[in-house]
Amino acid sequence: MKAKKPPFGLRMPDDVKEWVASQARENMRSLNAEIVMALKEKMDRSAVINISEQKAGEARVKQGRETH
Repeated sequence: MKAKKPPFGLRMPDDVKEWVASQARENMRSLNAEIVMALKEKMDRSAVINISEQKAGEARVKQGRETH
């Protein structure tokens, strides 16, 4: 049995809450599930960006070694 997670209070502007609620209804999710999904999608995008930046940095280092 999973341990119950304590609640996390989150204040947000009314327009943001209304948008999240609308998205939750469209996706047939609870408000909490929609917020978690949005945050996980943001985490995934950030990870992809970080990997791309790391590869670009490695390419610049490699290119710098090849020109010297």
